[in-house]
Amino acid sequence: MRAVLPLEACFPVAPNGFNSSLVSAGMLASLIMPCLLGVHKTCTRPLLSLRQSHPSVRCFSTSEDASPKPITQLDSRLYPYLLAHTREPKVLQRLRAETVKQVPRGAHMLISPEQGQFMAWLVETLGATRIIELGIFTGYSALAMALAIPASGTLVACEKDPAPLELAKRYWKEAEVDSKIDLRVGAALDSLHALLEEGHADSFDFAFVDANKRQYWEYYELLLQLVRPGGVIAVDNVLFYGRVADPEEISKATVAIREFNDRIMDDDRITLSIAPIGDGIALCTRRAVPQAKAGL
Repeated sequence: MRAVLPLEACFPVAPNGFNSSLVSAGMLASLIMPCLLGVHKTCTRPLLSLRQSHPSVRCFSTSEDASPKPITQLDSRLYPYLLAHTREPKVLQRLRAETVKQVPRGAHMLISPEQGQFMAWLVETLGATRIIELGIFTGYSALAMALAIPASGTLVACEKDPAPLELAKRYWKEAEVDSKIDLRVGAALDSLHALLEEGHADSFDFAFVDANKRQYWEYYELLLQLVRPGGVIAVDNVLFYGRVADPEEISKATVAIREFNDRIMDDDRITLSIAPIGDGIALCTRRAVPQAKAGL
């Protein structure tokens, strides 16, 4: 049986101090917020799940005419099963464990193993050879994607903080993907403007955004110029630990993400899907020709 890292190595402590991880029920947090945030002692980020004491709450569509399909809850029994069936290469396991050990206060910024696997799958399925990532931290997501692109591929990695990059560079070299990575240290907006000035418009297949939440829309507008038609912009943390659905949560980051989510809903330049993977990921495919939103 393949070894799996313990949950505490997979999900570091969230910034709000709760031990939990956002899962599928996060999309319905506005309906069930009073009975969410059940804490499981071995999973160290907010696990949004219904408690047994609230059997009247329905975890599916509230439409009167819908034929609702229940949403599977990733509880303390099912989530370890998911991890046991997640392909996380050993080099990624080691990087995750060392990040938790060396940077415990920031380790919540790691994406989850299943999100890393999803992104590697997506990059390979798209046939991506040119990727931009904003927000690198210790390089876990960059490594997951770099492993999935061909030897001739390029991942432009943009990070403003040089400190965690020492760990990232060590693991990129160990995994023999360092030759694929174009590391740019500095503000993400500056790096994006530089790429446009260098003539890289319409040349990237995939972009992953996990940087300053308050600048998401600015990143997005520049990435729409850099990613080719048919390419995908993936924006992380769009469910933001369930806070986006709490009307009393008015932190600047939460408000910025809410506004970003509302704006992409009405953007006819993209095809959109928000998936409840990890902390929520918005998948935006750039259309060749903008389409008027169909009236539904």
